[in-house]
Amino acid sequence: MSELQSLIDETYSLAKQGQWTRVLAAWDSSPVLLRRCSRYIHPGSGWSFLHQAAYFGQQQACYQLVGAGAAIAITDKQSRDPATVAAQHSHPTLAECGCAEIAGS
Repeated sequence: MSELQSLIDETYSLAKQGQWTRVLAAWDSSPVLLRRCSRYIHPGSGWSFLHQAAYFGQQQACYQLVGAGAAIAITDKQSRDPATVAAQHSHPTLAECGCAEIAGS
């Protein structure tokens, strides 16, 4: 496994644990990491970093991911897009905009 892939996996683990301050700091220090994370799909769940950000209501992370190229309509293995995940976890601001508003900003 490459060093970059290990870093992506570590960053995904932080996101999954809700450690968004650390995730955002990692992205701020490495634009390459942010771009690669914006396209990452976890092989087990089919969740992207955008799904994780939506789950935790992390609007700033959503903006950064979409700005770096994350697909807003991507679905997980249960056919849920990030906006659906946001709605299911009581994050109406992200759910109402369906991430489309974020992409258009």
